[in-house]
Amino acid sequence: MVRRTISPLLAAVAMLVGAAGPVTAQGAPPTLPSLPVVEDGSVWKVDYIRSRNRKQRACLQFYGANWRVNRAEAKRTGLVLSYMIWTAEPVGPDDWDIMLATEYRNYAALDGLEEKFRPILAARTRVVVPDLDLATDCAIIGSRTTRQVEFGK
Repeated sequence: MVRRTISPLLAAVAMLVGAAGPVTAQGAPPTLPSLPVVEDGSVWKVDYIRSRNRKQRACLQFYGANWRVNRAEAKRTGLVLSYMIWTAEPVGPDDWDIMLATEYRNYAALDGLEEKFRPILAARTRVVVPDLDLATDCAIIGSRTTRQVEFGK
């Protein structure tokens, strides 16, 4: 009776020892592959726009003539790293179809951002696109700030 109780216990111990994996000749555990180092990358501010009333082309013209030109100047002065305008098919009636993305070096670059952009905006006259009501036809439906992930060695 005692022998039956010990045998399952010894079997469980043997399974646990076996699950630990093989041991090298010196008795050291095997080397695991190294994991990548996760590093903080640049920061992206993204605005999601929903064009309405079949005005996507007019919205893109507005953002191309204003937003893009301002970002190009901000990039020239070192305020931003890059910028992009994307379009997509909306998946629902309240989904975005235009995305404006601006890349900044880090979160600290966002401090006082409005103040930093003020001279850039003041140096230009806003281009008006005929027959476009910006608030209605190009509605900002959301914004996000995201951080790019980079992998070091």
